[in-house]
Amino acid sequence: MAEDNADRYQAKTGIVVVLDALGIRNLSIAESIGFLETRDLLLRTLTGLGEWACEARRAMCDDVEEYGVIQEHTVMTFGDTIIVSWELPESSIVGIDLWLVSRWLNDLMFVAMLDGVALRGAVSVGKYLSDLNTNTIVGPALTDAVAWSERGDWLGVVATPSCGLHLDSAASLEVLDPFANIAFCKYVMPVNGETSERWVLSWPVMFLERSKYMKSSGEAQLLEILKEFPIPYGTEKKYDNTLRFFRWYRDEMYPSLEPQFTSAFSGWRQPSRGSDV
Repeated sequence: MAEDNADRYQAKTGIVVVLDALGIRNLSIAESIGFLETRDLLLRTLTGLGEWACEARRAMCDDVEEYGVIQEHTVMTFGDTIIVSWELPESSIVGIDLWLVSRWLNDLMFVAMLDGVALRGAVSVGKYLSDLNTNTIVGPALTDAVAWSERGDWLGVVATPSCGLHLDSAASLEVLDPFANIAFCKYVMPVNGETSERWVLSWPVMFLERSKYMKSSGEAQLLEILKEFPIPYGTEKKYDNTLRFFRWYRDEMYPSLEPQFTSAFSGWRQPSRGSDV
């Protein structure tokens, strides 16, 4: 039995993301069914990294074969929590893989909002054990992501401090210069009533790119979405902080980005249920 478990639960090194859907815990049975249907449809709609990641890696690395292949993501769900993981090859340049994964995460955040699901969470890098047959994942990388997933007082995704060190390292790579602040950016974010400068997911870029094809601005689109979310007393700061981050990114980060790279990165999508926001 011990030998079987050793084969079944092999330690992996990779990227782990923990996301919580806000405002779900007090739903009625009928509303909960609606959320589960939307969540499942959303996760089916978003494909894996696929060929896009391979092409991007070829552009960034001299020898993609030597660099290794990032595995497609696996998804586990527990009530209102979504856990996504990517196993990394031993030769991985973690900072580059975080950048590649961020494109998928930006898609998820963007489409989730369009579908009426508010997500907050964290991304970590490290070792973990997982078994899809029993919907099980444990280990330091998960513990790290869980510890930070509920600390942000907003809608968004923060890189844990240890994960942030990999992003610091990646920021020094010339190959990533054109994509600086498209995937992640450093922001003084709200953390449990205080503030902390952390690497955070640059999800506003999706709305700002989409506005090029829409009649409304990125902020107008975001406001149309946010006003549909229930905001119980005591939770209003989450939405104020979300809007503050969006405006900061729009005014401070977005103008300096190179248009050809933001367009290639965002590849904006329609929501899975359809929307004319």
